[in-house]
Amino acid sequence: MTSRRSKASRSHRTFDAAAESSEPRVGATASARARQEIDLLAVGVALLCAILGFTSRHHLNPDGVSYLDLAVRLREGDWTAFVQGYWSPLYPALLALAGAVTGSGGAPSLPVVHGLHVLLAWGVVALLWRAFRRRDDVILARLGFAAFLLAGTRPPRIDAVTPDLLLLLALTFVALEWLEHGGRRWVRLGLALGAAFLAKTSTWPWLLVALLLSPLLARRDGTLRPVRRSSAVAIAVILAWVVPLSVSEGRPSLGSAGRLNACWYLASCDSRSPDTHGGDHDWYRAVTDSGGTRLEVADFGDAAGTYAPWSDPTAWDRGVRSRAARPPRAVALVDYWARNTVAAVFWLAPLLLGVVLPAYVTAPATPRRFLAAAPRPVLLAVVLGEIGILQFIAVHVEPRLIAPFAFMAALGIVWWRRTPAAAAGAGAVATPPREPAHGRAPGRRLALSTLGLVFALPLAAVTLRDQIGMTGRLLRRLEEIDGLRASAATAGLTLDRIAIVGPALPHLTDAWRVGGRIVAQL
Repeated sequence: MTSRRSKASRSHRTFDAAAESSEPRVGATASARARQEIDLLAVGVALLCAILGFTSRHHLNPDGVSYLDLAVRLREGDWTAFVQGYWSPLYPALLALAGAVTGSGGAPSLPVVHGLHVLLAWGVVALLWRAFRRRDDVILARLGFAAFLLAGTRPPRIDAVTPDLLLLLALTFVALEWLEHGGRRWVRLGLALGAAFLAKTSTWPWLLVALLLSPLLARRDGTLRPVRRSSAVAIAVILAWVVPLSVSEGRPSLGSAGRLNACWYLASCDSRSPDTHGGDHDWYRAVTDSGGTRLEVADFGDAAGTYAPWSDPTAWDRGVRSRAARPPRAVALVDYWARNTVAAVFWLAPLLLGVVLPAYVTAPATPRRFLAAAPRPVLLAVVLGEIGILQFIAVHVEPRLIAPFAFMAALGIVWWRRTPAAAAGAGAVATPPREPAHGRAPGRRLALSTLGLVFALPLAAVTLRDQIGMTGRLLRRLEEIDGLRASAATAGLTLDRIAIVGPALPHLTDAWRVGGRIVAQL
């Protein structure tokens, strides 16, 4: 009897030891599988961004012409024309650098520009991939990458020649510095905040709130000193642009984008460009044609840029002598804000339904109330993301404008919902996921975590279809432009100086493609 009991006891201990030794091995295997899925998600999103960049390689928008003009001014060392108040400096500086490295210029440089956009998108993907791999959380990765794809109600706007992707990269870095490190790495955080301003100077009200709000939230979690230091670094970066801009304008200035946009969109000013302006301007002059008809011509003279009023809206506005404006009454203003809000909610619906809602449903271990007991870095990311959205709703809202801030807010919510309740302390923000590393979550949670990616796939398909169709039309248009250039050369003419009869902005991209400059507008 004793022998049998001892054998059974030894057998039981042997089984327990085997189970204990096998459990870490199972966990390690499952963790490797989780990391493989995170890697595959990152590769898939990066590949989609590359495809979007390739299919939009010939796309150009009027704002992009101005940024490309500034890049040329910078490469030629024309700092007087480069330092202006409306367009932000960091993006055209990157365009100038890309052009210098590749030796490209003019229309052939467009594929290089969109290649730069792909690199910016890959930078966001790399930051997310590294953060998600540290957390070893598949659900976090699914929701986070879906948020990146859905923040602007469609995959990232790689086709738009604007600094919005650059701002998205800067705000992603800012958000992860708060969420992973609580703002303690103050040099990196300050540089990222300063880069956000240089990427889009019209965000200065948002940045001011960020610099004021972050010390208040840090006061109770022991990170007040590094947060103050990060603010000092950010201010130093901001001054590197504000000082020469103020010298150029002869007065302290953070830029003219906010003032001009408020005039155009809130007060309905007609002075955006000669296309709409019915008043008087320093650049207008009257001429009489051969038939005796008196014409008014906007003569841009030797002004730099493809189209002077849009290459430097600040200089154009400075010459306005009279303008028509209809300052909105309170009722009209509320109506305008309500329509902007409805539009923004519509654009953000895929993000809310595919990412934010599943983030709450898949995390039942914490209170269901919105951001209940959330750590202060999470509150900072979410609140500042929402404030950024509200800033653009107040003046002018578009999906690509609110996308960086919507992504920041969504990333903060997802990060918090994937944080264990035991790690709710203000300083414990870089914590393991709720489920084990291998993602032993109920099937319902795993299924819901893919909802955002499911939403993103048809939107990506529609975007690709539209971009391929537009690329076909652009290629045909480029053939027409080549034919026009050849005909002009045969007649001994050049297209470097162009006069426009009627609105100029619709023809701005064509003028840039032929290497011309609009010198006059009737």
